Amino acid sequence: MSAPTPVPTRDAYGGIVDGLGRAALVVAAVVVAVAVGLLGTHPTPLSELRTAIASGQVHDLRVAGTLPEGASGFATAYVRWSAGGFDRLTTVRQVSSPDQGEGARSDVVVGSIEQHLREVQGAGVLRIVHDESARPTGGSMVGIELPSWVVGGALLVWVLSLLLLVMGPEPSRATRWGWFWLLVSTFAPLTTVLFLVLGEPAQRRSGEPGRRRRFGGGRAFVLMLLVGGFVWSQR
Repeated sequence: MSAPTPVPTRDAYGGIVDGLGRAALVVAAVVVAVAVGLLGTHPTPLSELRTAIASGQVHDLRVAGTLPEGASGFATAYVRWSAGGFDRLTTVRQVSSPDQGEGARSDVVVGSIEQHLREVQGAGVLRIVHDESARPTGGSMVGIELPSWVVGGALLVWVLSLLLLVMGPEPSRATRWGWFWLLVSTFAPLTTVLFLVLGEPAQRRSGEPGRRRRFGGGRAFVLMLLVGGFVWSQR
């Protein structure tokens, strides 16, 4: 007499769906991370741009937002360039006289930006083109300018991860509230990946009276406040 074929339970189906959904989100998160590295434009200070020009690493620049020749006042100008395989964007405060640059937090150039950059020109020809496409596109994440589809993809992964936390099985290593405060913190791009990789469903061993102690919501909230406050104070 053959043994009866076990029938998959609802919990088993739920575990399979959760596992496939989590795996799909991990793949999507990896795609977004690769896109950030390959397609992102990194903010770079003027000092690094000057160093790159002086060393002969940079020969092509696109500039936008500069003051018209002979104009007085100030303007926020943008310089796009590439070095080390990454696109970079330098924001410059251009002023017509030195006294207008006092108290400015951004990099300041008095007079012509083109002339300022040619003063440190290294080997080879430095080509500077005035192009309005050098302006920021408006889409960014963790301070890196990105195409809109990358920002949208990252937002979608975050929202689906939050739904998985709320509607899915109880996660391991931290409570729902613990993971929630981590996911809505300023470190969401990192903590979302950590949740997808480390927040698998909690397993309770047979005969175990209670759950293992996990990272709680109160501690996660305080941790994110302290770490977030420290990071912002260093800016």
